[in-house]
Amino acid sequence: IVPAVAFTLAAIVLGVVFTSGGGRQPATPESPETPPAAVDEAEAGAGVESTSPADIDAGGSGTAEPPATPDAPENAEEPVAGTSEAPAVGPADPAAAPTRLTAVAPSGEDVEPQPIGSLDPADPAGMQIRFNRNGAGISRIAFADIWETAEARQRARAWNRAGGADQSQVEPPAEELRYVLVTSRTLRNSLAGRGVGTTIPELAANQVEVNGVRVSLLRSDEDLAAGLDPVWSETGPGRFETMIVDGDGTPVLRIERTFTVAENFDIALRQRVENLSDQPLDIRWWQYGPGDLRVDRARYMDRRRYRFGVATPASDGGLILQAPKGKGGLIEHQSLEKRKDLGLWPNLRADERQWSLSWFAVTNRYFGFAVHPPMAADGSGPLTLEDRVEQIIHEKSYAPMQAGERARVEEIFTYLASPQRTVAPGEELNLDLGVFAGPLDRKLLGDDPRYSTLRMDGLVLYQMSAFCAICTFQWLAHLLLGFLDFLHASILFDWGLAIIMLVVVVRLI
Repeated sequence: IVPAVAFTLAAIVLGVVFTSGGGRQPATPESPETPPAAVDEAEAGAGVESTSPADIDAGGSGTAEPPATPDAPENAEEPVAGTSEAPAVGPADPAAAPTRLTAVAPSGEDVEPQPIGSLDPADPAGMQIRFNRNGAGISRIAFADIWETAEARQRARAWNRAGGADQSQVEPPAEELRYVLVTSRTLRNSLAGRGVGTTIPELAANQVEVNGVRVSLLRSDEDLAAGLDPVWSETGPGRFETMIVDGDGTPVLRIERTFTVAENFDIALRQRVENLSDQPLDIRWWQYGPGDLRVDRARYMDRRRYRFGVATPASDGGLILQAPKGKGGLIEHQSLEKRKDLGLWPNLRADERQWSLSWFAVTNRYFGFAVHPPMAADGSGPLTLEDRVEQIIHEKSYAPMQAGERARVEEIFTYLASPQRTVAPGEELNLDLGVFAGPLDRKLLGDDPRYSTLRMDGLVLYQMSAFCAICTFQWLAHLLLGFLDFLHASILFDWGLAIIMLVVVVRLI
């Protein structure tokens, strides 16, 4: 009876929604229908979906015009006086704009970038980050003391307790059982052809627009194989730099990216674009955002989601942070197949309710990978990303079908686009971001001021899959988990016994 009633109500609600035109959230006029250099899905062919921005200007010429790339706004927003993000200068003069822009590495040393962080469990960072010069992005994030299996974790802790010469008596865990949150992934598109693609590091730089001229900051795999160097140089552990020069070789921009790890799985990403020319320049920044997380070894209840934290206007002119529920804050991985537009943010609900983007994240069952405003250790800092992220769009990529597979493996890439800002000569554009890359731990996200200030505990969602989702109430889940924690911490001191006792209590009730 219950499923029959639920399905009937669902049919009525869906009928009302689609009749009123609310069946999907179209892209706003300000958000492009396609990512930079992406072609329409209907034109991309059956095997691939769209064109990778990594293929823009692969030869290094900033004047190449990729298909369907969004044009720079004709009327740039007036900059805010007194801020480094938007210096108080007039708009750039298109007639005086530099042309034939190219990104070049200050030094051509082809060396493996140095990692930051550590795999030592005693290190407060709790992880090690490796990099790729191509795009100056992250090639791998591995945790120091998080493992794929309980057996591997027990071996690791026994190995660490033994220490020194006694370690010869203990078998260490296999390194492949260490939990790796993200790695570089391959973006396959219509230009690259079937089975060929471009390797995209996480959070890699994609391109920069200078007075409407697009300059690629990422080489394709084909160009790298042909001997072209990445356009970034490593200037220190986690630090990268590139120069934008005009046709005469005169420097126009210096771009720096610096990654720093801190405790509680926090990563600070410092990004600065310095105007080296003698005239104001209109700058817009494109980079890759959090993409698909890996599917867990146990595929049971696999749910990968994009979640948004938003700030809502308050009556006193301030902001109230919240992690919205429903369509405003949750997009299922599977639902992206049905979307006609490529825009994730802003969406219709965000515009209607005047939401400002506070953070953007992708989660799987146990882990999260999020970008948020740069925050100090005490939780001070901006509450929104509006000065750094204006649009978020996505692109789908498919791996070639393997023997025995029934369907292609889909992966999703996201792009973060900044607002267009006018930068005066000698000034810097601040595009700093904070990054969370760690487990979905309620205590961690609720106690650390950097996360609690932004209400990032909203990353944790207790929900069953499919039809059972309507029976999963968040308040009830939190009540049961609180009782379970109490049993474990104060009475039984064992998770297995605590779960048994919880079941007994629920059955008795």
